[in-house]
This record gives sequence, C-alpha cells and structure tokens, in this order.
Amino acid sequence: MFTLAINTGLGVLELLNLKVKDIKGKHYLSVGKQKSVPLNNEIIQLVERFTENKNPTESLFQNSKGNKVGRTALFYDFKGLCTELGLNEKYSVASWRKTFAYHYYEKYKDILDMCNGNKKNEIIVDFDGNIVSFSPDKFINITHGYAISVHKSQGGEFNMVIIPFVNSFKRMLYNKLIYTAVTRAKSKLILIGSREAFIYGVNNDYVNNRKTTLKEMLIKKYDYQRSQ
Repeated sequence: MFTLAINTGLGVLELLNLKVKDIKGKHYLSVGKQKSVPLNNEIIQLVERFTENKNPTESLFQNSKGNKVGRTALFYDFKGLCTELGLNEKYSVASWRKTFAYHYYEKYKDILDMCNGNKKNEIIVDFDGNIVSFSPDKFINITHGYAISVHKSQGGEFNMVIIPFVNSFKRMLYNKLIYTAVTRAKSKLILIGSREAFIYGVNNDYVNNRKTTLKEMLIKKYDYQRSQ
C-alpha cells in the first residue's frame, strides 16, 4: 500500500476502497470519474504478485480476517511500524501523499499543476506499458497506430496487424512491401480484401521493374563537372 501510495499520490481512503479488479492487469488506475493515474512497470509487476489468486471483487487490502483494512487500523499499524524502525518524527499515513508531492515537484517544478488536476497541455501515451508524455511541440510526431501506412510502420511492432489488399493503386503492391507489412505483427495477422491483389503483390518484384532517370542524371552531372 505504501509503494502504491508514493507512486500514485492517491489518498488513504482511495487506496482502502480499491478492489482487485480496479487495478489488476491495468496500466491506468481510475479513481472516480475524473482521476486517472498511470502505473509504471514496477507497480504493475508488484500488483500482479500481490493479487495472485485473489478474487477480482475482493478488497485489494485486507486484514488477517479477510476484511477490508480500516483507516484507523492502518493509522496505528503504520505508527507502530515507524516506532519499530526508530523513526521518532511524527510520521503518519498522510506522509505518503506528501512523499509523492515532493518527488512530483522535484521533477516538474510545479506543484500547482498537480493541485489543479494536471491540466497541462500534454498527451500521455501508453506504449505497451511504457508511459510517455508528449508536450505540444512533439504532437506532430504522433501517428494513430490503428491505421497507418506500411512505410510509417517500419521499425515498429504490434500485437495484431490487419492488412487490406485492394486493386486500387495496384502499382504500389510488391513483395518487399508485403513482407514489411506482415512482419510488423507480433502475435496475430489478418489479411483482408482481394485475393488477386495479394497474389499480384507477392509475385511482383517491383525493384527489378523500377524505372527512374537517376542514373542518367548523375552521369550527366558528373560529365558536366569534369568538363568545367
């Protein structure tokens, strides 16, 4: 509970009211209608271990009798733990949220931004568990992955890829392009559309048929420079 608190900034009551289904297998923790907190890989792995063999409808934090941990009991348990560790300062469960706020300020230098609900003009993207924040000047680099060209997908991988084959722009269909598209899929690949277009593309070695005047242009420029 302590680790989750200092990594999310959630209040004690919000933590105590969590059920297993609210957080297990998720990259975001939604609390209420207007608060959504990203979970890093460390927290996700911790939650998976902590919730193993637990019923989704159970309270996330339970006492020895299997009941939801109460606020008062948590307060005294934490106070006793601090005493055992020799921490004589007045620490309480409220300190957990203050710890989050401190590290938030160290990173962003703006605690008011958090108090206002983090309404900063930014986009937060979940890349298979890796949470990345984009400022407005980086928005142009974001392309929706549900419908992009094969060329833009190069270098990336996706759990499932759906590739349409149509006879429109047929000259763009060639075997190397299809190979690139197919190898973007990590676990599932779906081909839809025209069988004829697919067969044409597989058999089309476009590179051998490519015709440009680049070679002639370079030779001409080279000869011109030598003549000067």
